[in-house]
Amino acid sequence: MNPQNDWDEGGEEELDPWASVVDLMSAFALVLFLAVTFFVINYNSASTKLKERQSQLVVKEKLLQSSILSLRQRTESLEKSRASEASLTKKNDEIQRQLILLAEQEKKLRTEREKLLGDRQALLADKEKLIADQEKLKKEKQELTMMLGRQEALVSEQKQLAERQKQATEEQKQETLRQQNLASQAQTSRQRCQERLESLLKQRREVLSAVYKSFVIAQQNNQTRSAVGFDPKTGRFRLGGEVLFAEGKDQLTPEGKRQLDVVMEALQKVVKQKDVVALLSGIMIEGHTSQTGSETTNWVLSSRRSLAALRYLLSRADASQRSTYAKLLFSAAYGPFRPVKSEKGTVDNRRSRRIEIKIVFKSQDQLQGILRQIN
Repeated sequence: MNPQNDWDEGGEEELDPWASVVDLMSAFALVLFLAVTFFVINYNSASTKLKERQSQLVVKEKLLQSSILSLRQRTESLEKSRASEASLTKKNDEIQRQLILLAEQEKKLRTEREKLLGDRQALLADKEKLIADQEKLKKEKQELTMMLGRQEALVSEQKQLAERQKQATEEQKQETLRQQNLASQAQTSRQRCQERLESLLKQRREVLSAVYKSFVIAQQNNQTRSAVGFDPKTGRFRLGGEVLFAEGKDQLTPEGKRQLDVVMEALQKVVKQKDVVALLSGIMIEGHTSQTGSETTNWVLSSRRSLAALRYLLSRADASQRSTYAKLLFSAAYGPFRPVKSEKGTVDNRRSRRIEIKIVFKSQDQLQGILRQIN
């Protein structure tokens, strides 16, 4: 045997490469198994926490929606309370005004009564004087027989005075009855005017309340609460000009059209009623600008803007109501002459750029006439 060959064969067995590869693969497989196990454990834990977090978010979202609904209900209740308070204040003022008028009438009647009492006392004094004269005449008759003719004349005068006294008493009764009739007629007339006034104001409040409810629903549908405003007391919509039109332009912007859609949606639910249309004189669209620039340019711009809003509203009306809106809608332009002022009295040019849409009632002149009659 060759010793050199024996050493070479033993060295090849110790340096076999496959043994090292197998050991390395085993170690890699073990590490990979541990890594997968760690990932699965952490993934299950993270999934559980994520589901718990999602459940908490769902509960919080429901609580938030409930709070928003409660806030809206409280807001509506507050608006109704304010409207009721304003109505009661107005009625109280009217009652106070009527009480003042009644007090003045009572004072006048008291003065006339005192005057009549004074006249009555004067008549009584005259009567006492006449009796004294009669007694004097009787004494003179006893003393002087020749004064009989004079005594008869005095008796005749006494009869005439008694007749005049009777006539004055009758006239006093007639004057009292006349004053009572006048007071009764005035009270009846005032009551009729008050009833007519209450009826007209009730019709006006019912229409504006219906428009306001439709307006609130339209705002909720279109999510434009901060962009469009409506005053249920005056029946006036207010839309910001900086949103409706670009500065110095009279073409409606997409957002401006969306705001006018909200107004049209609120109007159409009420104007479609024939009994409501019979109460309306028109729907006025007012154009206003800031005081920046020349008055003539602003006046023309406000006129074009109000006409642009009118045309768009008319185009959005239902086909069955278009003729009705064509009769009701009309525009007005005020340019910079009716600006919006801040609480400090300074002109707010940004808020002055606006479009206002006002519901005009036929009963406006009737209300003023009734108030003049009551006053």
